Amino acid sequence: MASSDRRQESDDDLHFDSPYLRRNRNVLDDSMNLLCSKDTNLEFLLQEFFSYCCVPCKHTHNECGRIAVEAVAGSHYDDPRFQLFILSPLLSTPLRCFNAILIDALAEFKGFHRQKRLSRDDPPQCRVFLSNRRWFLKMVDFEQEIIREDLRNTGGASNLEFNNRLKRMIAEGKTVHHFGFGQSPFPIPEPIVQGLRDHADKCQYLSVAGIPELRQEIINFHNHYDDFHHFTPDNVVLVPGCKQIIYQIMNCFSGEVLLVAPSWVSYKPQAELCKRKAKVLITRRENNFVPTPEEVEEALKDLDPSNRKLLIINTPNNPTGHVFTEEELKAITEVCRKHKIICISDEIYARLTPKKHLSLSRYYPEGTIVTTGYSKWASAGGWRIGYGLFPKELNKFQKVVAGACSQTITCAPSPMQFGICQGLKQIEELDKYCRRCTRILELCGRFTHRHLESVGVTGNAPEGAYYYMPDFHVVKSEKLKTCNEMCERLLNEAGVGLMACDPHYLRPEGEFTVRFCFINFDGRKAYAAIDDFDGKDEEAFVRHYCAPLADGVDAIKKWVLANTPKKE
Repeated sequence: MASSDRRQESDDDLHFDSPYLRRNRNVLDDSMNLLCSKDTNLEFLLQEFFSYCCVPCKHTHNECGRIAVEAVAGSHYDDPRFQLFILSPLLSTPLRCFNAILIDALAEFKGFHRQKRLSRDDPPQCRVFLSNRRWFLKMVDFEQEIIREDLRNTGGASNLEFNNRLKRMIAEGKTVHHFGFGQSPFPIPEPIVQGLRDHADKCQYLSVAGIPELRQEIINFHNHYDDFHHFTPDNVVLVPGCKQIIYQIMNCFSGEVLLVAPSWVSYKPQAELCKRKAKVLITRRENNFVPTPEEVEEALKDLDPSNRKLLIINTPNNPTGHVFTEEELKAITEVCRKHKIICISDEIYARLTPKKHLSLSRYYPEGTIVTTGYSKWASAGGWRIGYGLFPKELNKFQKVVAGACSQTITCAPSPMQFGICQGLKQIEELDKYCRRCTRILELCGRFTHRHLESVGVTGNAPEGAYYYMPDFHVVKSEKLKTCNEMCERLLNEAGVGLMACDPHYLRPEGEFTVRFCFINFDGRKAYAAIDDFDGKDEEAFVRHYCAPLADGVDAIKKWVLANTPKKE
């Protein structure tokens, strides 16, 4: 079929009037003509096509091409991956339009023919395909119109998307050393699990602030660990996950947001969802990636001085593993107090450090909102329960945030509230649990840091949580220019999953840092054995009880040595 005929039929039959597609019509025509040629290398052409389009997508270009080729070559039109590839609303609208036309060409390659009316004699997959194609092109402009303009190219949380991608690879039988997701490997503390067993029948709606008994236990817990004596049960707002309270604080805040790079992946997207202007502070390794007063002052010069500011810090830090020191927190306090900056201190990993955890709230109590929960230290990520602690000076703001929560989430789940409340009463058992988990994580962090340093991968040693931010600059070359490229090659060639800090954690372009989650093992065996460990042979403990971590680190070392440019 000639290109002009194809274009005419598309215009008449499919109302082909999307401005995005019109601008790329020649590219589409050329690609379809090539795809319909029996001599075309489909896989190569598909990859080239997606690379040319450069449209954001949840799949890599190569993966899109591979899925399409596999589906068409085997006529697997009922393959869920193929349906996702064509139909998923998670893909950007422009890419889905390209998909519709691209798959049309692939259908012709398999011998299907265009028809303005479908016949009962057509293969079922052809009938489904043609109707889907028409529906897509009719809906594209409508979809663009109903999406808020600043959100048209956004997607889900990058860490969750990456985790899902690697889980699919593992389900397909591939060997993957998964260092890309921060989910605790340990069992939930037994006192909390028993609490849930005893209260699983609780089903009533509760106050958005949380049941009074749980709020009191939360305050007792923090008084035990953090010397928080300025918070009371009335200062607590309970939510389904710490992520939710951070979002609602930004949503209700009238002003601009200061983000520290490296930054957790969801801070900036949440600010964008709330339509808050966000200024990113690029920090330096020699300062442990902690913002200095000078860096804060410099960032303020680019913002409207008449607007209030909200600074978000995170200690122990994700992704660096650094635990803020008293000196660092006092310096932040000084500049925040000077400019009346409100702070969110995200302390979700506070119980997972061998060092003494210090909160900004101890030094800047009147302006610090502490956010935390049970996803990390208590390993209850899927339970989705967290909270915010608001100082009395921000009582009116707390009421507004609680009101926003009541309008959107109603309350944290009843069984979890009663169950955790019961578990928190057994503070001695929780102490033992935290010490065991922390000691294992300390061994794993030292193991990872030591072995990667041995092949030239540098970075500050982790001090808390289960993260480490190594720099793979040693492999940078003319053939390997970006960290994203390196991560893709590591995954494809060594089966190692890592997330680049440029761009996911807001690090500068060209930097070769990654977030390394050293928790890709089942922590139950290590947890059961740690009390008997005498501390003499850390290497043997990790290799025996945390073997997937050791295997993955060995795979990285081998790949790095093979890809480090030779010195002339």
